[in-house]
Amino acid sequence: MQCFVVEESQVVVSIGDESDAIYFILSGVLQVIGQDGIVHAEMTSGSFCGEVGVLLNLKRTASIRAKVQSHVFKLTKSDLDGVIEEYPVMKLALEEAANARYELFKLRTTATTPNIPDQFDVEIGSQSLAKLNIFRNVDPSVVSQLSMKMVRKSWKVSENIIQCGDIGDGMYFLAAGNAEVITEFGEVIDTVSGPSAYFGEVALLEQVPRTASVKCITVCSTYALSKSDFLAVMDKYPEIALQIKETADARMQKYLMRNVLA
Repeated sequence: MQCFVVEESQVVVSIGDESDAIYFILSGVLQVIGQDGIVHAEMTSGSFCGEVGVLLNLKRTASIRAKVQSHVFKLTKSDLDGVIEEYPVMKLALEEAANARYELFKLRTTATTPNIPDQFDVEIGSQSLAKLNIFRNVDPSVVSQLSMKMVRKSWKVSENIIQCGDIGDGMYFLAAGNAEVITEFGEVIDTVSGPSAYFGEVALLEQVPRTASVKCITVCSTYALSKSDFLAVMDKYPEIALQIKETADARMQKYLMRNVLA
């Protein structure tokens, strides 16, 4: 176990490396770089990466590079193995998590779809979903299933991620880049940046049109969860679906009241 400083542009992990550690970001920003050289996501303080590769014994499927000087805590696989040997309950829990993720990962990587996630997609997807209040008290295994359904996409400058007036068919997490929020009248009302921004979550639960457009200012990367994939998972967990619906309804009610009183 060690804490160390990563300088700007320094590579922490390279594609093809053995997965020998989990990395926790204490400060700064790390970028996930795909084989195409595109930044797929940015991770900031409080995020972590590498656990899927360690748990599933996979080689790294993307590179990790520092965007700015960053402080990182490294937990090696050997240190982790040493700790869990002393705690059988923890070892069992990690083995169960690893097996569950392996089955989900295997299902997606053998599916007939061009949108195959890599190990970092799974990690970023899970951490992105965990930011939302509607998923805050949801079992992590369910969140993992949803994260396996998320699709990464890169966007060019001036492309619209969502278009005002379109019927919402899912939600988006802005993993990297900057975008502007534009009203139906063409007015820019906000600017959002990855990796903390997300939009469109109401579309997971309601059949409503988009109330604004989101247009890329820079090259952007998003992770999308479609309404159909969300509902397919929720069909297996009706109690959790009800819990999420109640939380979302409460948030929508507060939003409507705030606009009425404004």
